[in-house]
Amino acid sequence: MSKYLKRFFNSTGHAVCEICGENQILNQHHINGRKIKNANHPTNIANLCSNCHVKVHHGIYICEKRALTTDGYKLIWHYNTKESITGDNGCVHLV
Repeated sequence: MSKYLKRFFNSTGHAVCEICGENQILNQHHINGRKIKNANHPTNIANLCSNCHVKVHHGIYICEKRALTTDGYKLIWHYNTKESITGDNGCVHLV
């Protein structure tokens, strides 16, 4: 991943969590895991605060995918008790 992308998809806290919107130090979460081809492609990375990142790995939040909208690529996610809006429940990453 280029230095520019590491700054944009950062772990320095200069952007907001894609789930809760908090401006904190962010973690990079691989939406479809790290063992796929091009795992570090920006469409497979979600910028999450540590609280939301833990909730994803415990299955409370489901990160489905990144979808292209009129505002650029947005993370599509939902609570585990809700149905998927895209029909793709993504990967549930349990620890």
